[in-house]
Amino acid sequence: TLAEECSGLPSLCVPPAAGGLGFDYRLGVGYPPLWVSVVEGSAPGEWPLRHIVAELCKRRRGEPTVAYAECHDQSLVGAQTLAFRLIGTDMYEHMSQLSTTTPRVEFGIAALKIVRVLTSALGGEGYLNFMGNEFGHPEWVDFPRAGNNNSLERARRRWDLADDPLLRYRWLNDFDMALNRAEDQLGWLHGEHADVICVDDGDQLVIFERAGILFAVTTHPHRGVRGYVVRGVHTQATSGASLPIVLSSDE
Repeated sequence: TLAEECSGLPSLCVPPAAGGLGFDYRLGVGYPPLWVSVVEGSAPGEWPLRHIVAELCKRRRGEPTVAYAECHDQSLVGAQTLAFRLIGTDMYEHMSQLSTTTPRVEFGIAALKIVRVLTSALGGEGYLNFMGNEFGHPEWVDFPRAGNNNSLERARRRWDLADDPLLRYRWLNDFDMALNRAEDQLGWLHGEHADVICVDDGDQLVIFERAGILFAVTTHPHRGVRGYVVRGVHTQATSGASLPIVLSSDE
């Protein structure tokens, strides 16, 4: 059972026999507006990573949370998804591999991947996605009503966009599948809260460990980071062995 509750009510996931309400999970309802504020209020390369990490980690131990980057409200008529906020109208002209790309498309695709990694790995013990957002669906959902002459035109999701090998939407869809497969294999959602090792707003770098997996994430659109030494991390790799890369947003 999931509780959609935003006041921080105590004992939400405590069994009724112990005086609680008995829910299994709390929805991380603060995460979608967090990401909206970041992409709307911060330029590429200037994301407030300390604030982001603090908000994603701000939850009670022993109270499982379902994390999600976007809610269904952002996909309804009158609102905007993260993909549209990041890429804008370039989605209509430059998402084909047969057309030239743009800085907004390049950063938007990369940012959408990073948002999902951080939300899944830092934000909770479960992960939720609204259908179609995993591949950056470009249009809104609008059900038949008087205001649209009872039209069915936008009462659907364009799954064909993710299936077309010539469209960049497929890259987002493939990454979403890779992210979830990696979690199935490595199980970070079942691990304890993440151990945050480094958050550097200047270098736009976040390093943390959870369930024996080392995450290194940079949000700068073009500047790489080298030379960071990470010590004392307990990973799933064999002692003394180099760490294998199991997920890369560049692929």
